[in-house]
Amino acid sequence: MNILIASDSFKDCLSSLEAGEAMARGAQAAYPEASIRVMQLSDGGEGMSAAFAALSQAQWITTSVADPLGRPIQARYAMGPDQTAYIDMAAASGLTLLRSDERNPMLTSTLGTGQLLLDAIKHEARRVVLGLGGSATCDAGLGMLSTLGAVITDNQQHPVTPRGDTLERISHIDISKAQALWQGIQIVAACDVRNPLCGPQGAAEVFAPQKGASAEDVRRLDRGLLHLAQLIRRQTGTDYSLIPGAGAAGGTAFALAWSMHAHMQSGISLLLQQPAMQQALHQADLIVTGEGKMDSQSQMGKAPWGLLTAAKHLGKPIYAVAGRVDNRRATLQAGFADAISATPRIMPLKVALDPEVAAINISRATTLMLKRTL
Repeated sequence: MNILIASDSFKDCLSSLEAGEAMARGAQAAYPEASIRVMQLSDGGEGMSAAFAALSQAQWITTSVADPLGRPIQARYAMGPDQTAYIDMAAASGLTLLRSDERNPMLTSTLGTGQLLLDAIKHEARRVVLGLGGSATCDAGLGMLSTLGAVITDNQQHPVTPRGDTLERISHIDISKAQALWQGIQIVAACDVRNPLCGPQGAAEVFAPQKGASAEDVRRLDRGLLHLAQLIRRQTGTDYSLIPGAGAAGGTAFALAWSMHAHMQSGISLLLQQPAMQQALHQADLIVTGEGKMDSQSQMGKAPWGLLTAAKHLGKPIYAVAGRVDNRRATLQAGFADAISATPRIMPLKVALDPEVAAINISRATTLMLKRTL
């Protein structure tokens, strides 16, 4: 029996590879004679570059960048043999780079993400896949564009430092000098959301509270994003704010769309198209996947659900292990052969998030699930 294990990361706990290895131990305990293969999975969030690097024999490149608050850090991205750069936005502009008391999208910037892009261009990247998950920002990607050469000014033609709290001051964005940098380079924005830039389902209303924004901050950020949407519509003649996914990563997808004409694509779809992943799926007799929490949001472009679609297409049974499965019946109705919560209900969250505890819980749950269903 060939078992393919491909799990997304368990947020604030285990990486995709760590979660997959825990599932593998559980699967081996259930079926000692099985041949088990672990592959990394990502929908465009943290760990995307590692997943692609493992599939494409990419090389890692490390460079110095600014974190969301402008402090110097080391970040890396992967460069494939075909000169495709795989970049996690979270590596430079991620929420996990900040302490809980530092998280404030009014003050954070995508400057470091721009520095990663700039370094990839200097290394002669012909294509860039930028994973947009896990950001700490809501600056509409303007910090990124400023790094690449965009000139951002107010109505007095004074430079504006792009952050969440300065969006409403911006009167003009000139990218003419920057456009030469990415001319001839294909930019792909890998994201798992379909939210517009602003409004009730926009970047500020839906995601900014998770990044530390107060209710008043959310209102200011949404006004700023709407202001930018109108500004760019006047400059370009096109309303890019309504593109599905424009609100991803605090509006970074919006910036990629209007300035670079980036192609928006589901991160998990990109990963599943890789030849090595296709080969692994065809060889598998069954598949085990998972993520930290499976709920109604999981079906919106999330990695396990993308893998479910591929498994159903190939007629392969697929099983899910999550820290918590909120609606097991709906999960089974969607097509999973079985789904199990790894975390005991009586276990405090703080304990469950300990990596060693989580790995043990995942392994035990995988063994239990496979023994009862196969």
